[in-house]
Amino acid sequence: PVANTTSVVFKLRGRLAQNYKLRPHEYSKGIDSSGNLIVVNTNEDINSLLHRLMRYGTNCAVCTPVAIKEQMKELLDKTIANYS
Repeated sequence: PVANTTSVVFKLRGRLAQNYKLRPHEYSKGIDSSGNLIVVNTNEDINSLLHRLMRYGTNCAVCTPVAIKEQMKELLDKTIANYS
C-alpha cells in the first residue's frame, strides 16, 4: 500500500469538471486542452479518496502516481468481480 501522504492527481470531465468544488486539501492545476479539470489532492486517506473518486464513474480518472492508478484499477476489478 502507498502512504496516505501521497499527492494524487486526477482529472474530471464534463459537467463534473465545471461544477466540482475543491476540498480544503485540494488545488486545481487548471483545465487541460480537452476541457478536463486537473486536481491535486494532497492530504486525504488514499482508500477514502479512491472510493470517492469511484462515485464519479467515467467522469474521473486518476493520473498519478502510477501506484495509485494501479490501486484504483485493482479496486475496480474487485468491484466488477462482484457482478461476474
